[in-house]
Amino acid sequence: MQFDATYHDESHGYQPGSVIKLWTVKNEKFFNIIHLHVNDQSENVPVDVKYLDKFDYDMREINFGKDFSGQALQYMFLVYDMSVREVLYNGGEKIEKVPFEEIVVKKDAFYKVVKNNYFGKLKRVPNCLISYPSKDFVEAISEGKVFEHKKINGCLSRYFELLSGFVEFEVHSTDNLISLCDSDKLQFVESCICHMEIADEDTI
Repeated sequence: MQFDATYHDESHGYQPGSVIKLWTVKNEKFFNIIHLHVNDQSENVPVDVKYLDKFDYDMREINFGKDFSGQALQYMFLVYDMSVREVLYNGGEKIEKVPFEEIVVKKDAFYKVVKNNYFGKLKRVPNCLISYPSKDFVEAISEGKVFEHKKINGCLSRYFELLSGFVEFEVHSTDNLISLCDSDKLQFVESCICHMEIADEDTI
């Protein structure tokens, strides 16, 4: 199907040259975008994701129509082989590729929360913007959002409510490993303020 560049006001849209950041989780079952930073001044920023069946693709095969609410899509994330292949932007007059950075979030890996020197292990993550070669498989996946723990906020960028990036974080230390907690506690932390640490699990 040929793409449709539906018009919208681009004067307050994507800021040229800015890098879109995506926090992603991947496994053998599906690809999951959980958080997104985009420098776009539009009031609404409709996005969608498409899983490609081959590395090389034809731009004419990318359908840039409307989202479920009837708004013209502005961004399309193209995924291939469980990685972001391209980010496309609908500027109204044309469809263009924009620079991006993909940050892979790994469950059961050790992270440091840069805001407050917490150290611990990332546990559960929500199912947010999901893609997979089988559309039926994606539609059968339920959202995995759980927010029963205390939240640690720290994201200073504009992001989407449904892609807030909160992950379940098992706190092992609250002072950058100077001391360890008597017992591990669970909190929700935004993935963009977590930095992966290399550590030997036997020493934690």
